[in-house]
Amino acid sequence: MDTLIGFESLGERLRVLLKQVGYSQKDANEELGFSPNTLGNYIHGRIPKPEPLYELSKFFKVNMDWLLTGEDTTKYIRDEELQLIQTYRTLHEKQQEKARCYLVGIANAFNGFDKRLHLLIENGGHYNHEELTKNAGLPENSISRYLNGGTPGSRALYQLSKFFEVSMEWLLIGEVIIEGFSEEENQFIQNYRTLKLKEQGEIIGYMNGLLEEWRLNEEVIIKMLQQNVSEDIIKSVIDISDGALEEIKNQLNT
Repeated sequence: MDTLIGFESLGERLRVLLKQVGYSQKDANEELGFSPNTLGNYIHGRIPKPEPLYELSKFFKVNMDWLLTGEDTTKYIRDEELQLIQTYRTLHEKQQEKARCYLVGIANAFNGFDKRLHLLIENGGHYNHEELTKNAGLPENSISRYLNGGTPGSRALYQLSKFFEVSMEWLLIGEVIIEGFSEEENQFIQNYRTLKLKEQGEIIGYMNGLLEEWRLNEEVIIKMLQQNVSEDIIKSVIDISDGALEEIKNQLNT
């Protein structure tokens, strides 16, 4: 399937996926709530609008970008986002919970495509809409139209996802699905992407503070364990879960 690249191969990708899941066009249309000829039209060249494309991607358990073009863009993740998740994974679970609560507290509820697009434009400093439209390979006045409530087709949505290096799913509905990330971690990045640059800096600073606090606490816990201080006393002094404490003990014993 990797050789099926381009919009023109959408129909062939759909044929292959139908065969893989063992559905006829009729059965799939019924399952998806589509009209009887919908899948047949897509297989024979019609490009689905973003909403049915999203439904198809969920049904076949593939991403929108790949289904539409044969190219996988769900690996788009910025360096600071990767560093954020690496920091998150280093923290023990109680600190992770603190980080999640802090992020939820400052996250913005962007419930529309236009608002997510506006955020990407603002964070990227793309203030010249005509230049942005041209650089993204879109028809004239597209950006202005989308920011004022216009709905992009699937091709335009794909062009925007490539330009801003985010997935079509995030642009369309704010959903983040990054391969190798847990559901919790994807949700963390999903909330992070709703922040303006200043707010992103705040959460990075907060996470680094949690990491430094944990490193200092870890050093204290190791010294206390080496001095045979009881676990009850350690937990009365330092806010740490049983699992995190057990992990430190195992590290000492290896």
